[in-house]
Amino acid sequence: MPLSTLLRASQFSEADFAALDPSALRVKVMLPEGFGLDAAASSLALEIASRDNTYSSAFKLEQEAKESGVTPGGMYFSVAQGATIWTLKLDAESQEKFKQLQRYLDKNRANDVNLRVMPRLSAAPTQAESVRVWIDLRLSPGKDWIRLADGTDLSLDAYRAAHPAR
Repeated sequence: MPLSTLLRASQFSEADFAALDPSALRVKVMLPEGFGLDAAASSLALEIASRDNTYSSAFKLEQEAKESGVTPGGMYFSVAQGATIWTLKLDAESQEKFKQLQRYLDKNRANDVNLRVMPRLSAAPTQAESVRVWIDLRLSPGKDWIRLADGTDLSLDAYRAAHPAR
């Protein structure tokens, strides 16, 4: 996770979390050309530990938009290349689950919060062993995107196991 993300997260309070509108949350996933995203199988997971217990839930995502783009070029060996960018939102059921989590936090003080976006691929080039992924989160319209993964390499082992013929 980039340092700027850690600094923003450290300034985010429980009151800020309670004020979020689940219908406004957005996740952006960028993959190089040739890779596909299964938006309906992708999720946003939150785990919140309080003094007494832990609340854990995965929120299903659905595609809101899909566009072409370009990956950022790296300083050393990676070069910019064509990419596809998916904008995802919580589905209706997950918006309700998110509201339940907000009510839980009204009654339980959070000691630790872990957030993960779990993108699921729908396609990958045959020869690829890993995929570089960029993931951003926007908490509400008009706010800046928060970078969660900045060109992180993910193994395709799980994808290959689930799709042996591909």
